[in-house]
Amino acid sequence: MFGHVHVHRGWLGVAGIPVGSRRELPSRLVALTVSAAVLAAACRKPAPVETIDLTAEFAHAEVCPVAGGRCAHGRRAAELLGIDARSAATIVNLPVGAGTNVYLRLPEASRVSLEFRAVDADVVVRATAAGGRPRVLGRATAADWRRIDVATAEPAGTIVQLAFAAEGHAGGGPGMVLVRNAIVMGRRTRTPAIVRRSSATPNVVLYVVDTLRADRLGCYGYPAPTSPRIDAFATSAIRFTQAVAQSSWTRSSTASIFTGVVPPRHGALEAEHAIRPKLPTLPVLLQAGGYATAAFVVNPVVSGAFGFARGFDVFRMFPATAKRPEMFLPSDRLEHRLERWLAHAPRPFFLYVHVADPHLPYGPPRRFARRLVHAAGTVTAAAMIAAQRRCPTCLHDVRDHARATLSPDAVTVLGSLYDADVALADAAFGRFVDALERAGRLDDTVVVLTADHGEEFLEHGGLTHGQTLYREVLHVPLLVRLPGAVSGTTSIDRIVQQVDLLPTILELAGLDVPPGLDGASLLRGEDDGREALSYLHLEGREVVALTDDRWAFIQDRVAHGALEIYDWRADPLEQHDVGAADVALAGYAARRFAEPWTIPEPGPAVDPAALDRLRALGYVGP
Repeated sequence: MFGHVHVHRGWLGVAGIPVGSRRELPSRLVALTVSAAVLAAACRKPAPVETIDLTAEFAHAEVCPVAGGRCAHGRRAAELLGIDARSAATIVNLPVGAGTNVYLRLPEASRVSLEFRAVDADVVVRATAAGGRPRVLGRATAADWRRIDVATAEPAGTIVQLAFAAEGHAGGGPGMVLVRNAIVMGRRTRTPAIVRRSSATPNVVLYVVDTLRADRLGCYGYPAPTSPRIDAFATSAIRFTQAVAQSSWTRSSTASIFTGVVPPRHGALEAEHAIRPKLPTLPVLLQAGGYATAAFVVNPVVSGAFGFARGFDVFRMFPATAKRPEMFLPSDRLEHRLERWLAHAPRPFFLYVHVADPHLPYGPPRRFARRLVHAAGTVTAAAMIAAQRRCPTCLHDVRDHARATLSPDAVTVLGSLYDADVALADAAFGRFVDALERAGRLDDTVVVLTADHGEEFLEHGGLTHGQTLYREVLHVPLLVRLPGAVSGTTSIDRIVQQVDLLPTILELAGLDVPPGLDGASLLRGEDDGREALSYLHLEGREVVALTDDRWAFIQDRVAHGALEIYDWRADPLEQHDVGAADVALAGYAARRFAEPWTIPEPGPAVDPAALDRLRALGYVGP
């Protein structure tokens, strides 16, 4: 009935299973591991089956004394288990008095199944769930090969340490335990797909607001009136409440939006790196599918020099000039240019708009400052604006050099200036939506509103972005309005990420999605336990983060692999690191961060002359 069970895993894995665990298991083995009740239910209504090959995982496991003490890792652990790293392990030898631990995320209704021989010893299977204590799942002994099949009794998506130990018998011989064909089986669960009405090929707008935190918008719970137009737009859109950025600086995160792959793969890592030229980008794919393509961009960090103009019929960049004091063209000055283009845009079109009002330096127009900017203590808004003009990079350097000189009142004023800049971007977006409607294009257009990353205000010791991978810089807004506002007001609370946008837009456009992406269409149901990878490799920093529906794992690779783990649902500001106290979470993070997909492949370096021109404008940094 089941035939061969085949589970595909890309860089991220299905339900968080590490890469390299891809296997096909014969149906006789599957049948042996499924209870009669599960088999009967499957015959009535076939369900997706997921298998995890634990035998392969043993090659990367640790071996620890049962009585406590130092564990062996790497080659030494493999030797103790009798595993030859040059060939696939088939039989594992568990040393008596020791056990081997593997770390994984469980599927729904999961069971542990293995064949064993235990002479003068017991094979013991234990599970320690994140936040829990060790539980014995099963204990058995048998001189001849026998199978043990036990339920984990843990919810889908639970991160666990599975420990397989060999415990000798009192007064017995030296003892021996052999294990083979060890697997975890369960059902793959999916969230419901978003129902949408079929329609003609839509226009597509990708509107990116640089440096916009999700939690500074009313539709994401912010009490200040920063975003009345975006909030109104959200009532006709699908709102993704837990969208995660792939990095915390503009080029790296926007490149993930454009390519559908994570930063280690697209290569736009450092200030001098461009997108890898062989990667197809969203405008290239849409242009090949018959779309007219245009871009209006104010941040040269995502200019043509770095591969972002590929596939655009029109790519208009609006850099700073000597006649304008702002670092970026304000979005309200971009609107009339967008309206003129919309008036003559062919169908179907793809329009990419990238505005940067909330980006440093903060200097909102008076009409927005009057509502949202205020003094704090003796610190005034005028003083903070003047300080930014005197030293544009000083706020970015706070983490390393000047935190002691920045008062809480100063941070409060900076935050209010940022809010007013958000309000400027909000008003401009509202006028853009109005222009779409006046042109008769709104109801046959997919409009995606998002951000490249957020902004920090001393939550973790610094300001601005491009320095860490905490929630304040990774949690971004994501609103998707479908043609005719289909599925509007829908709220999706699962983890989604920027790499999902390319396959989503291509699906809406009726075009084929290329293989090998790290994202998946937002319109389809997703497997439980999905993880988002974020990566930062900039200015001497290298940080990797994984975010799932509960946990945030952060590894600082420069600081000797320092690991932090946060329960962001209970601790949204990520102030209480729980990693050191939780063996399952720490072991799982160590295993995941050792995977090959975390090794960066830098893209080509751009022309040094182009970099020098950007440096002169202050544009090379994040």
